[in-house]
Amino acid sequence: MKYSPSEQRSYWQQLPRKVISVGALIFDKQKRILLVKPEYKDYWSQPGGVVEKNESPRAALIRETKEEIDLDVELNRLLSIGYFQKDITGQVFDAVHITFLAKLINNRDFNFNDGEIEDLKWATLSEAKGLLNERGHKRLQAALRGLADNTVIYYETLL
Repeated sequence: MKYSPSEQRSYWQQLPRKVISVGALIFDKQKRILLVKPEYKDYWSQPGGVVEKNESPRAALIRETKEEIDLDVELNRLLSIGYFQKDITGQVFDAVHITFLAKLINNRDFNFNDGEIEDLKWATLSEAKGLLNERGHKRLQAALRGLADNTVIYYETLL
């Protein structure tokens, strides 16, 4: 049975939607991790953000690091993929988070030009544990495991 373009469109429009977010694991020469402090969160996170409609995860991460801290990154490889659920005032949303290993292309001062980031820092692993929320720490651990094992790690955080 062959479906018409209209039937195909209807089918795809009714499928469930998930939010996709991306993060960058970026090290400096001292093996510290780059963390950012968004103005709208009470915790730190890895640079990244939400993938926009019709945008690839790779393109989103390159765009987000440019928008957030005015830096260009080169994405080396995929480290982890995580599925998580979030309860927002009684409604459960589900999402997928993808972490890439990245390196800075330009080595210049950071610029918080979009007003979204209030601070950033290079943190040791032990410092990062105290700055990230539970989900961010789980993301970091999965990415570090993927890096160490030279594989891609899949993990879940369910309610």
